[in-house]
Amino acid sequence: MIFAGDLWQLPPVRATAIFSNPCVQGYSLEVQRIFKMFWQEGEDAIQRTFQLTQSMRTGDPWLIAVLDADRNGEESWEMYCFTHGLPTRNCGSWMPQSEGPSCGQAKCAKLAEEIWPAMQKRSWRLRQSEECEDCKQERRRRHCIVVSDETRHREVVAPVADIAAMPPPDPKQKAGSSVSDEVGGVSRTPEAESSSLREQSVSEGAQRKVASGPIKRRRSTIPQGARVSDGHEVDISDISSINRHKKPPFVDAPFVHPFRHPSYHAQQLRAITFAQARQQRLLWITAHDVPMTKDPKRTSEQAESRKERWLEFHDRFTSGIPGLFPLVLDLPVRFTDATRNAVAKTQGVFKNARGWLRGWDLAEEEQQRLADMQEPEIVMKKRPRCLYIELEAPTKELPLTNGKAIFRLAVQAHVWSLDPAGKVKILRYGFNIVPDFGGTAHAYCGSTLEACIGDLLPWHQKPRREDALKAYIIKSRVRQTDRLLLAQPDSPHLFRQGVHPGLHLLLKVLMKDITWEEVRSAPSPRAKFTPTSC
Repeated sequence: MIFAGDLWQLPPVRATAIFSNPCVQGYSLEVQRIFKMFWQEGEDAIQRTFQLTQSMRTGDPWLIAVLDADRNGEESWEMYCFTHGLPTRNCGSWMPQSEGPSCGQAKCAKLAEEIWPAMQKRSWRLRQSEECEDCKQERRRRHCIVVSDETRHREVVAPVADIAAMPPPDPKQKAGSSVSDEVGGVSRTPEAESSSLREQSVSEGAQRKVASGPIKRRRSTIPQGARVSDGHEVDISDISSINRHKKPPFVDAPFVHPFRHPSYHAQQLRAITFAQARQQRLLWITAHDVPMTKDPKRTSEQAESRKERWLEFHDRFTSGIPGLFPLVLDLPVRFTDATRNAVAKTQGVFKNARGWLRGWDLAEEEQQRLADMQEPEIVMKKRPRCLYIELEAPTKELPLTNGKAIFRLAVQAHVWSLDPAGKVKILRYGFNIVPDFGGTAHAYCGSTLEACIGDLLPWHQKPRREDALKAYIIKSRVRQTDRLLLAQPDSPHLFRQGVHPGLHLLLKVLMKDITWEEVRSAPSPRAKFTPTSC
């Protein structure tokens, strides 16, 4: 018998992982038997283990170096700065394996040791301009944090406004020199500017408070790509990184989050962005709820208001039918529940099956109503008779339509309960699919994505080891560094907590580096599995 797999995976939901602490009492007999197979020696135990070290998902040297450091919980501060677009000690093409640049330029090799130390009183953008084009391009590729219009205004437009308000520049001043002292700014070293940027990184709720009040312009050096002439005209040319999440390939890339609720909320927002990027009209389908038990104490207005509140519920509480579904051509979709049709299951339609929305069938009255309207978003009065979905992994039993495996999804009727006891039952009419724009880290374990937008939790939140494991799963879904975007800055300590104790010890036992007796006879076996505080 051969076992194959990756130990660096998330623990099973409501079950016990094989890298859990085997010294704890109270496991069931089945769990103890599995522990004995992997942790101990004997006839029924693992006899020999081969560790594969070559990465098959990606050939990107930088991504491989980052993921190796993240697995072992020893990500360097230099890697963190590259990922978050902060000032670094080395040039943009620096590689940790060789401790030098990969561009091959002699000048870039001297930046960290000779050129930049002599320019430490200059601004970071001025020092960064000394890099070659390959280093600049590689630095942009490694920057994974989403830069929105609001961030651009705070980091680029606001400083440019200060520069434009300056008196005419002194003709004797050298071209390209810093103007920070003249506008009240202070030139910073990479370490000081990095600290300043970390202080400016705030949570989403705090950003809304900052946006409502005056913006404190702490940095007033010339932005990268800005050119100030004698007439104070400013040209911003390097804006390719602005709103990358609204451009291909991230328009239809999934949003992966450690928790379920944020990813569910992002699906609706991403569907709107998907329609805008393709310049298509967005049609909203609302589910129809019919209470199976009438409440005589409620008026008709109260009943309708209550039904509107039900439309906001998560589909896992409403038997897989969402309250609102965006209707957009070519929208990636996912089935939330198996269709109540035995033939559909044989055609490849089951829970979590994926596909694309290729069309729908509307009543003539609704078609005429939509033709007379010009709004970009419309709530439909009548639901489509059916939806046409192209399945990603169909079976041979599904007939082809124009060369595509199209499944005809009719309106479904599912019963869900308003209370945990199941006494207040509701019959909902709708479609058991949702936009496939996001999910949890558990849902994407083992998947390879063309592009991914991830969230590794806020930078100010104290990280745990399980947070690092989820974050590693999110970051390792792509093949290239430039196909990964992070929704917000994460904690600098997230990947600096050391190796995962259970995974590390289990691998050492399987590789025969230590024995089960050494693990069990340790002074405090539980201490080996207790995470240390960061």
